[in-house]
Amino acid sequence: MHPILANPRWLGLYVLGWLPVGLLLAAGLGQDAGWVTAIGFFLPLALIHAFIGLSSWYVCQSFPIRRGLASWRAALTHLVAATATSGLWVAAGGVWASALESIPGGMGAVRLYTGQRPLLTLVGGLLFLLAAGVHYLLMAFQDMQAAEHRAVELTLLARDAELKALRTQIDPHFLFNSLHSISALTTGDPPVARRMCVLLADFLRDTLRLGGRQAIPVAEELRLVERYLAIEQVRLGPRLRVTIDTDALADGCLVPAAAARRGKCDRARRRPSPRWWRGAPRGGAARRDATTHGDESVRSGPTEEHRHRTGSRAAP
Repeated sequence: MHPILANPRWLGLYVLGWLPVGLLLAAGLGQDAGWVTAIGFFLPLALIHAFIGLSSWYVCQSFPIRRGLASWRAALTHLVAATATSGLWVAAGGVWASALESIPGGMGAVRLYTGQRPLLTLVGGLLFLLAAGVHYLLMAFQDMQAAEHRAVELTLLARDAELKALRTQIDPHFLFNSLHSISALTTGDPPVARRMCVLLADFLRDTLRLGGRQAIPVAEELRLVERYLAIEQVRLGPRLRVTIDTDALADGCLVPAAAARRGKCDRARRRPSPRWWRGAPRGGAARRDATTHGDESVRSGPTEEHRHRTGSRAAP
């Protein structure tokens, strides 16, 4: 359905927009007749053309202005449609002039119509082409609105994807334990609880910011690891000891997102015991090294000495 006909407000504004056109026709083509005859003839005739011109919408839909389409076909089609609608409009004008002439006393509408019929034919064609231009602008406006709507939808989908990525990257046990610790500290040690809230907020913010990337620099990944371990340090206290040793050349190398955090989450989630932390039954020490290997790759993981001391195995 035509968008103007589907919207009563648009239809009212469209009809009001054609009233000045009727007055201009009366002023320009009705100079030889009285102003009552001119307005009585041209104003209703302009409203008739308002509804005839709506047919240009369907022509514009069939021949949109796009790259790769033959423009001469659209121009030829519009010329043929303008000629046909102009002939229909002039015929409607003859019927309306005869109706006005049948009024007792006569108004001279037939004489006005007969004298201005050639100009009416030309004006009818031009008005149809003008209506086609307005419809092309309306189509462009609708396309712009549709593009904005798609952009909003894509933004919402991207945000949902970021939230899903955040859920997959953050270990649920870590989040639940952190919230439980904050709840316990609010009564026993409020300053520490506030500090833990700030650390958790910073960690979640950075994780969400970097969650959509496939690979991030080692420096940013280790910065997130430090934030994570700072939260765990509040929970575990002196039982958790961490050493991070990185090569300065490795800071700019790219690693898969959350590669180091997954290892830290796995180790920090386990309860320290002699099986996993030999020589430290009441605590644990974790060491993470990052060194360059070749020109662009980076090797990250526990050192050989640390694996031998803790009894862990090298990652494949």
